[in-house]
Amino acid sequence: MKTREQRFALRVALYVLKKNGFSDPKKRHVLNFVRAKGFLQFPDAELQKRWLTDSDEIWENDVCWRRKDLYMDGEIDSPEIGRWRLTNVGVRKVDGSKPKWLKLS
Repeated sequence: MKTREQRFALRVALYVLKKNGFSDPKKRHVLNFVRAKGFLQFPDAELQKRWLTDSDEIWENDVCWRRKDLYMDGEIDSPEIGRWRLTNVGVRKVDGSKPKWLKLS
């Protein structure tokens, strides 16, 4: 369930950012957007860093793995390192589930 929610939140975040002129936002921009908009709820334990030397919080690392899953499914690509972009496949997937995600706004 958590994986599906993270994939969904990531798709929607990239979709909304794209519609607002950010077609290939930086990773940090996407993660900040997901958190600021409350697309996902995080237990306190996930708001901590995984290791002392890791710059990502646990939830951020998990969402980055979901980005990799979406990349493998052809829904997201990366025009350059550190930038994420929703593909036409991803856009169609979000468009098909608009009634569900519009409730988030």
